[in-house]
Amino acid sequence: MAPIVRNTALASLIAACLAAGAVSTARAADTAAMRLVRFAEPGALAYRGGTGALRPTAPAANRRFDANAPDVAAYRAWLGGTQAQHRADIAARLGRAVDLAHTYQMTHSGIALALTDAEAAAVAALPGVVSVEAEPIYPLATYRGPTFIGAGTVWNTAPSDPVRRGRGTVVGVIDSGANPTHPSFANDGSCGFNAADPKLKSYRDCMTSDNGVCNGSIPEDYNTGHGVHTASTAAGNTVTLAATPAPVLPAPYTQMSGVAPCASVRTYKVCDSSTCNGSAILAAIENIVVDGDIDVANYSISGGRTPWSMGDIDLEFLDLVNAGVLVVAAAGNTSLDEPDPVGKVNHIGPWMTTVAAVTHDAVALPALTVVAPTQPASLADIAVKPGSTTPPANDMSNLPLKTYSANPIGCTADGGIAANALQGAIAVLRRGTCTFGEKITNAANAGAVAVVIGNNQSGVLTMDTAGAANIPAYSISSVAVGDALAAYANDNAGAAASFDLTHRQGNRLADFSQRGPTIEYYRGLTKPDVSAPGVGIYAAQTPGNGQYGEISGTSMASPHVAGAALLVRAAHPAWSPMAVKSALQMTARSGGFQEDGVSASKVDQIGSGLVDVAAAVRAGLVMEETYDNFVAANPSVRGVALDALNLPSLRNRNCSPTCMFTRTVTSTLASASTWNATFASDTDGVTAETTPSTFTLPAGGSQTITVTVKLGVGNALAAAASGALTLTEAASQAPPAHLSVTVLGTRPRDAVFGDGLEAADMTNIVAVDNLNYVFPLLPSGGAVNWQTGALCNQTNDCFYGNYHFNIWTYTNAQGSIAAINHPLKEPREDYGSVVLPGTMTFVVMQRGETIGPQSTFSAVASQIGAEQWRAAGGVDGYIGFRFRNTATNQINYGYARFITQGPVGLPATLVGYRYDASGAPITIR
Repeated sequence: MAPIVRNTALASLIAACLAAGAVSTARAADTAAMRLVRFAEPGALAYRGGTGALRPTAPAANRRFDANAPDVAAYRAWLGGTQAQHRADIAARLGRAVDLAHTYQMTHSGIALALTDAEAAAVAALPGVVSVEAEPIYPLATYRGPTFIGAGTVWNTAPSDPVRRGRGTVVGVIDSGANPTHPSFANDGSCGFNAADPKLKSYRDCMTSDNGVCNGSIPEDYNTGHGVHTASTAAGNTVTLAATPAPVLPAPYTQMSGVAPCASVRTYKVCDSSTCNGSAILAAIENIVVDGDIDVANYSISGGRTPWSMGDIDLEFLDLVNAGVLVVAAAGNTSLDEPDPVGKVNHIGPWMTTVAAVTHDAVALPALTVVAPTQPASLADIAVKPGSTTPPANDMSNLPLKTYSANPIGCTADGGIAANALQGAIAVLRRGTCTFGEKITNAANAGAVAVVIGNNQSGVLTMDTAGAANIPAYSISSVAVGDALAAYANDNAGAAASFDLTHRQGNRLADFSQRGPTIEYYRGLTKPDVSAPGVGIYAAQTPGNGQYGEISGTSMASPHVAGAALLVRAAHPAWSPMAVKSALQMTARSGGFQEDGVSASKVDQIGSGLVDVAAAVRAGLVMEETYDNFVAANPSVRGVALDALNLPSLRNRNCSPTCMFTRTVTSTLASASTWNATFASDTDGVTAETTPSTFTLPAGGSQTITVTVKLGVGNALAAAASGALTLTEAASQAPPAHLSVTVLGTRPRDAVFGDGLEAADMTNIVAVDNLNYVFPLLPSGGAVNWQTGALCNQTNDCFYGNYHFNIWTYTNAQGSIAAINHPLKEPREDYGSVVLPGTMTFVVMQRGETIGPQSTFSAVASQIGAEQWRAAGGVDGYIGFRFRNTATNQINYGYARFITQGPVGLPATLVGYRYDASGAPITIR
């Protein structure tokens, strides 16, 4: 592979810095900057043998990695010598001594050092160097929160048992540092901590490191307090009002704690002020592997939007997961650069546990309710957000609610607002054209006593009201709700509304919480995974920040889930990271509200829902997935389709009109259990069938299920349909397990099909439509796996890989022509395509023809086989096929529509395909 030199733009600062007008200055090309140099040899977590007598060190599936094992020590010693030679080569090429900030040996073999652009290019050209990248810079992303997610129930199952509070587990917090003297991290004797076995096992500065151990000189958090806050939220001690310093808690609360108050803590400082250095983050991951006792890592920092790309932090975390560590990360927050949270979710690697932020029920959040002349449910408890200068408001009940229809946006240039038109009323205006201050002032001059401004575009509406008249002003982020409120006020002369400035509504989506859908190559993944409290979270802080403080962000939601995972791992120490992740997801509470406080939340906003740790520790089913499958799911390789990964979320955005998923669940129960499957959707007509719909598992047994989702008949879906497949244990031995479902696609307007890719009876038909996959003009072409939908377009992979059908370019005297291959060549009776009897020529089939046991199939690779698909005007027709469905062990029959161009049959396009999952013959309709 050719070496890569990549310059990564500096990430934006957090919103506070942006609001302060931070300015980024371009770096001169001759100025040295930190670079990440990656060498060709694998790190210890990935080494599978092949170097002399050195034994493999990569961990076996679901086994914790032991950094101190003799085989690992031997490999690291060899790696150290190899890296020393690399450093010598670099020094010789640069003509100067090389000062290293970090060496990396666990996740990969590499170093971090300062280089100019010219030096980076020179180093990239050296043998053994895979890439040289500019260091990425990432922005940083509790008295009620823990009990709101069920931690109190877990603690109280055995109040005197510290294991129920997380004892025996360790959280690693990759953040901005520690506050080692805070009572949240003291040695609590009730948990069994003492000087020999401390609560805070280590706190390290990862700005520099050596031999896998961070060794910077300032491990404390002297700036933001972000790291102290997240660490204490996950695993801070129980702190009462008698502590020194004491927290300030509202009545009736008399104590606070993290979710897992008896868990141990290690902190790894990677952030200085509001930004976090990529080289330090890699050093922290190395140190976690070396420490060897971390059960859960919390990462409340941004990144992870291209998780299979070299240099993306999620890819580094995959190695940590493979080492036995569950990684929990923040979904990300909106900013001035990204005001719209939709489609911006961070950390989309499917091995990551990505957390959205919602409210808990002890935070006061202003709300507006229409009270007259009727009280429509859709206009009750509407979430409103105060402007930046909104003064404290007194009682504002039963006030007239008015619009100004002649100028609904309220700007002066559009005519302003007539005197007394809004006298004594709450004015309802719309965003747009002029400043918020101008709108509010015009409304006040017309007699308004308060203003509500509705949004005119998707995204969070945060109002800068500087210069406005001194009256309360609030915004509504939801365009639909704002418009509905204005319409109601306009249509009802006696409309009135009341503000509730102390309204408390738990499980309401935070407006800043970044969310799905995932985009482009990653559309088969559902993110975020779960939600947790992240609004107004009160937790430990630095001395400079008053020792305690309230912060909001997905950064605060993430450690709630990290703490929950600690409680699950304490209860089930043998569970793998993916088992814990799936337990948290499948037992999460769906429902809740969007940021408007009215609309039901969606899967793309909160994933599986609000974490319920009391249910998670009792999970009767879990799901496993392997490191190798995660690697193979790289969309640029497509060895495993993203929607085929064994995850507790089912997603297909091209479900037209049906789509099928296969999942495997494993019982955690000590006795036999029987499970029944049901499905519910938020969209009329969307249904699902599960095979088997009822199954019995022995203790520890596994079951593979097939779920066929059908969009039904009717108008096209305007938005993705959300739903859940629920598996309920018949004897209530465990809580129900939920798998989220998100589908989008085209459905027939009636029951008559006629576009050439429809079947008269769709009961068992699996459909992949609008694929429009153009086979690459390469020696190995492209390929498709009929069962999983996986596609291949990588040179030398497609001809031999795990695919059923391959079109490639064959060169002869006529030049390059289309050829057909079936990569899975044995046994031939299991697969193949329909050919003319007695030949190897693949038939161009038409509507009305049936593919089944009576058809003649061939799986022989042949350029001759494509003869019928070569014509001067191109060919538009169908290829019949069969394959063995590994989920059912049946032969399935299907057909695919292909379009070829010109006398050589290239380019060739796979438009879409169908197959009957029951094993029955199928007719092209």
